[in-house]
Amino acid sequence: MIYGSCADVLSVCKAMADDLLAVFDPEAGFAPRMRQVCREQLQTIDETWELDVELLKMEERTWGLLQAVMPPNLTPTSARKTAPTDLPNPRALLKQNPYTPTSTLAQAIMGHSPLLTELVVVREWLQETAPPPYGPEVTTGYWRFTKLGVMQALRTGGAGRDALVSRMDPDVCARRGERGRGLAVDDANYEKNLAMALYACVRAGRMDDAVDMCRKAKQPWRAASIRGARLFQWRAISTEKMDDDDDDDDDLDVWSGNRQRKLWKTSCIRAALSNNLPEHGRVLYAALAPSQQTATVLRGACRTWEDHLWAQISIMCEERESGEMDKIGSGFWEGGAGSVCGDDEEDEEEEERVWVARVAEALEALKDIAVVEG
Repeated sequence: MIYGSCADVLSVCKAMADDLLAVFDPEAGFAPRMRQVCREQLQTIDETWELDVELLKMEERTWGLLQAVMPPNLTPTSARKTAPTDLPNPRALLKQNPYTPTSTLAQAIMGHSPLLTELVVVREWLQETAPPPYGPEVTTGYWRFTKLGVMQALRTGGAGRDALVSRMDPDVCARRGERGRGLAVDDANYEKNLAMALYACVRAGRMDDAVDMCRKAKQPWRAASIRGARLFQWRAISTEKMDDDDDDDDDLDVWSGNRQRKLWKTSCIRAALSNNLPEHGRVLYAALAPSQQTATVLRGACRTWEDHLWAQISIMCEERESGEMDKIGSGFWEGGAGSVCGDDEEDEEEEERVWVARVAEALEALKDIAVVEG
């Protein structure tokens, strides 16, 4: 049956071979038709054939990826995720408006680098196809069992268990005076499961789910640290064009994101490298702010080849964005009023070629990487 469906798709697309825009159309072209064939087969196949099901899922996802990264000259501009941006380059944006939000600068940086745009699309695909995260059961209180032990120690004049922490603040386990002590066993297990679930949310690109999970776990401080990953955005002071449908005066006056993301990233890197934090906590911070410094920590949590690819691409995208942002001075929100835009004009095309070669080398190295699963 699947062979007949594939033959039908091939016959239809062969008939319009002279019209490349039709062949690569995002809704009726070759890739979406093949993707639909896979979806239909998944609905009818016996689920006990686990290998066949997994292969069909992989093929369905691959057709979606191929369509997303299709070369710009083969698909309609409005349908491409990799369509070139109409924003000026980031240097011109800062010269025009030194208060340009960092989200607009990041969009301009990505729009003027075809490879960076493609890497971001692949990263999004890896997130969309990642296993769904499952959080721990909703807790009835913040470190409930540890709290009982601490309260007992206070009631008895400090005669608590030596292995139990003496305070309840989030940083207590990393504090020098509390070394050798920890949470109650049940609370420690819950913390580990929560951190692993939050990492799974980050891996799947579901940051809002991670924030909700933290709030349900009675840990709003952790939700705030995760929200720090968002770039600063303020439409009222941005020079980017807005659609007529989005012209909402109320939204224009509201800003969102992190105005001090560079400081937040530095904090995440230090946390990921700290030996005072448990491994699952370090992995979470390494995933939130991927960098070459924390690459070893992040790769330690990778189990499949897709995990390794996601980690490598996340590091390359974050490093490229940060490097370009630093090169232009980062603007008012990250660099201060005196750091707006430099006067030096570098050979951007040559730098892009060098970076493309480095990316190709890094991705080539993944072909022989050892994995735990898959």
